[in-house]
Amino acid sequence: MRANEPEMHATRRSFLRGSLAAAGIALMPAARGQGQADVEQPGGGFRFLPGGTVFAGGAVAQPGFEIVHAVLKPWLELDQGYALVERHLAREGRSMRALCGMELRLPRQLSMDEFRAFNQP
Repeated sequence: MRANEPEMHATRRSFLRGSLAAAGIALMPAARGQGQADVEQPGGGFRFLPGGTVFAGGAVAQPGFEIVHAVLKPWLELDQGYALVERHLAREGRSMRALCGMELRLPRQLSMDEFRAFNQP
């Protein structure tokens, strides 16, 4: 970790491997019941499960890979968060294709037009 970078905590990993992982597996058939195929992420080490029209039903690690949930403390602006993830993945010898999701914090609920504009970049 570089000076002035937030900590990346993976403390939820053991929890996710346990009971939540079992619950997630139980929920997958409902998300996959739309007749859509999984979406492979070449070079990422994971695939997306089909979901609705906007979001995926989840992400599943490919054999030999692991999905790690990290929490940044303190939170960063979006561009700073992407830069941190890119540096971390580069140190691991991975590209940004290995990033399967980010949880964002917004200061308020956005209208659909504001949400589209936010996601445009």
